[in-house]
Amino acid sequence: MKTIHNPKHITLIISIISIISTSLIACDKIEPGENGEYTIFAGTTATWTDGMPIASPVHRALVEKYTGPQCVNCPTADRILNEAHDRIGDQMVILAITPGGGDGRPYSGQPDMSTEDGDKWCETFGGGVNMTLPFAMVDRNVSYQGASTMNGVESAVNSTIEQQPVAAVEAEATTATSGKVAITVNVNYLQDCDSAMTLTLALSEDSLAYYQAATPSEGGFQTAYKHNHMLRDVITDVWGFDIQAEGRAGEARKARFEYTLPDGVVKENCHIIAFVSYKKSRRVINCAQCEIDD
Repeated sequence: MKTIHNPKHITLIISIISIISTSLIACDKIEPGENGEYTIFAGTTATWTDGMPIASPVHRALVEKYTGPQCVNCPTADRILNEAHDRIGDQMVILAITPGGGDGRPYSGQPDMSTEDGDKWCETFGGGVNMTLPFAMVDRNVSYQGASTMNGVESAVNSTIEQQPVAAVEAEATTATSGKVAITVNVNYLQDCDSAMTLTLALSEDSLAYYQAATPSEGGFQTAYKHNHMLRDVITDVWGFDIQAEGRAGEARKARFEYTLPDGVVKENCHIIAFVSYKKSRRVINCAQCEIDD
């Protein structure tokens, strides 16, 4: 190794290291570089490598449900979507997002379930954080607003999962060390595709009990309403990161992440949701959900 004798060079190197270290500490999410390497949080990166073809590909539909504690009609939407999930099963993946405004605002003394990334989705897909609730999207392709429209979600999900997807996705998560989770995602192209795709990871949590407005037919105002599928964090960038692949049928790519669970979540009630989208349109191609194993 060549020895550096010039003090100016040493000072420059120290400064660069200091800047990089400060950036990692100050920012949890950094844009991916041209080499595909993506920093999820300080000191941790994920890089695409060759994966294994998925033996039994499954087409699942992502249902993003926008809901809020002050939305009197949201429990009706919950019931309709839960009943649809009971009939469809795990091919229907639900993620609940709470806007930071309007009926998404918490009651006094209650937890605020909104997130910065969730609000970005509200702005993009629902017109803003003061959007009319309930609101649901299937694969960011079709949307439903108002409790009376929610019955359409089941039909849209069934229509989606009957089709062969462009790509299959599977995810698994295990406890690595205290508070940390190791996540592995495998993406398998089932059809040729020349459109850029991204992978987004989110953390959801079930069995959260707090105030919820409701119609008399749904039990009226409740102080310990059970909220499930709640978005707690977007692990990657809000719009995901590029899947490095040539897009040939049969190609499989894999990425591994290490993630620190946010304070206050109950690991046993959490799920990791992984979904693959077209980069340009943001339409979801396929998704997967997994528990966090010990």
